[in-house]
Amino acid sequence: MTEMVVGSEPKALRLARYLREFVSLRSTTVHDVGKYESVLWFGDMPQEPECQSPAWHNDFKVGDPWLEVRKQQLPKIPEPPAIILPWIDQEALRRASGEIPALRPSRLVPDATAEIVDGEERPLVKEQISDHPEVTAAYDSYRPNWNAWCTEYRRRESVQQVYAELFRLHTQVRKQGEIVELVLGLGLLDWRNEKSVPILRHVVTARVDVLFEPATGVIRLEAAADGAQLRIEDDMLEAELRPERSHYAIVNEQLSAIGDDIWDHTRTSTALKSWAGALHADSQWSNDLKLTLLRNGGHLW
Repeated sequence: MTEMVVGSEPKALRLARYLREFVSLRSTTVHDVGKYESVLWFGDMPQEPECQSPAWHNDFKVGDPWLEVRKQQLPKIPEPPAIILPWIDQEALRRASGEIPALRPSRLVPDATAEIVDGEERPLVKEQISDHPEVTAAYDSYRPNWNAWCTEYRRRESVQQVYAELFRLHTQVRKQGEIVELVLGLGLLDWRNEKSVPILRHVVTARVDVLFEPATGVIRLEAAADGAQLRIEDDMLEAELRPERSHYAIVNEQLSAIGDDIWDHTRTSTALKSWAGALHADSQWSNDLKLTLLRNGGHLW
C-alpha cells in the first residue's frame, strides 16, 4: 500500500517536523547553570571519610562510585553546667555557630534584701558577672567540650547536607524519571560575548544513576547503567559561535575513548582543552574543581 502524501512530503516526515517544532517551542535554552532546578558543586562538597569522590583524589578505578555519601547522625551538645545557664543565651549555645556565645556581663535579678509589701514582686537589681568567678570558671572549663562538639557537628552537618540533597534527587528521579534528567557536567564555559547572552554552562555531560541503600544509609553516584555516554552540549551556543564540524568529530572521538572513565584527569582534560581551543582563540583553561557539577533539570525530547 502506498503512503498518502501531500505534495512531495510524506505524512511521517511532516509529523516528525511538527513534533520537533513543538518541542522547540516548549523548551527553553538554559544559558546559566544557576537556572536549573538543582545544582550541586563537587567543589563545595566536604572532603571527608563519609563523603568520597575521585573528583579530589587520583586512585579511581572504572566501576568505582563517582560519589559516595553516608548518612550522618548529628552529635548532641554536651550538657552545659547549670551554673552558667542564667548568664548565657541558651538558644545560641545550642547552635553550632562556630563560636560559643559569650557570658552576659550582667543580668537583672530580684533584690533579695528588699522588703515585700502587699504581695508585690521584689524590685530588680543588676548583678555583674565579675562578682561571680565561679561562673566564669565553669564556662572556661566547658568551652573546650563545646568547641569539640561544634567542630564535629559542623563537619557531619556538611556531609548530611549533601546526603539530603542527593536523597531528594533520588526521590525526584524515581517519581519523574521520564521528564527529569540527572547528569554530571564537565568543563564549565564562562563566556561573555557581545554577540550573545552571557553563558555559564558545562560543555560536556555524562549520564549518572543515583543508587540508594536505605539499610546502610549510603547514596552513590555511578555511571548510568547503559554507560556515561559523554556528549558535547552546545545548545546554549548561537550557530555562529559553534566550532566547525571537524572539531566535533575530534572531541567526540576523545570522549568515546574515555567511556565511563571520566576521572582519568589527563584524558578528560585533553578533550575539554581541545573543545575550549576550538571555541575561541583567546580561551583560557583552569583545573579548578568547580569545573565539575551535578545538575538536575527537566528536558523535553
